[in-house]
Amino acid sequence: MPFSHELNDRQSARVIEQAIRAGTPMRLDPHYANGGDALSVQLFDDSEDRLTFRLDAKQAALAEKFIPGQYCQVEFSLNGAVYMVSVHIMEIDAALGHLITSWPKMVQLLERRKFIRTHLAMHSAVTVRWLEQDRAAEASLFNIGGGGLALKISRDFSDTIHVGDLMEAAFELPGLPKRFTFKVSICNKTVASDNASVIVGAQFQEMPESGQAGALDELRRFLATQQQATLAR
Repeated sequence: MPFSHELNDRQSARVIEQAIRAGTPMRLDPHYANGGDALSVQLFDDSEDRLTFRLDAKQAALAEKFIPGQYCQVEFSLNGAVYMVSVHIMEIDAALGHLITSWPKMVQLLERRKFIRTHLAMHSAVTVRWLEQDRAAEASLFNIGGGGLALKISRDFSDTIHVGDLMEAAFELPGLPKRFTFKVSICNKTVASDNASVIVGAQFQEMPESGQAGALDELRRFLATQQQATLAR
């Protein structure tokens, strides 16, 4: 059974319009790949092929922490169904607590809640390759979800990676005899608790031209199985 159903353009526009009209509360997760907390937002405008979100009044000051180009995952419930969109920040109005984002490439109707971050019992090695350079480096997989992953790297290494960079990540997971290779977009960087490492969050590239839809589906099925097993313990 698929994890989600992708709506067509007309259906997507209708869902977004209904969410605005209903004042639907939403969860915007700017760090879904590296363990940060989701924020409460409300979508109130979709003009000029952009979406404008208003942060909850108690969290409005957090708007200034966002970075243009940063990817976010937005999830909301409407008429008994759960939807998800992925967008990137285009403009920030910290004074008003507004975030202006790109129009999502698609709206996904989730058949069950997904993309829960999974911390693996054993950290896996990840080979990171620059797409525009003949260069690769090794990192440690910090956590992973259906939408992206987080890497733990040295601070020196982190200086060579920038938010918005497109890279390739190759890794294996315990219990799955396959090596995955995904194109990813760097979303954020956070200094780790040891103050000597950096957690780098990256989003899987899901455009049709990326050619990795089948592998992502396989990864998501595997992660869902692991999560269900954990909950059953």
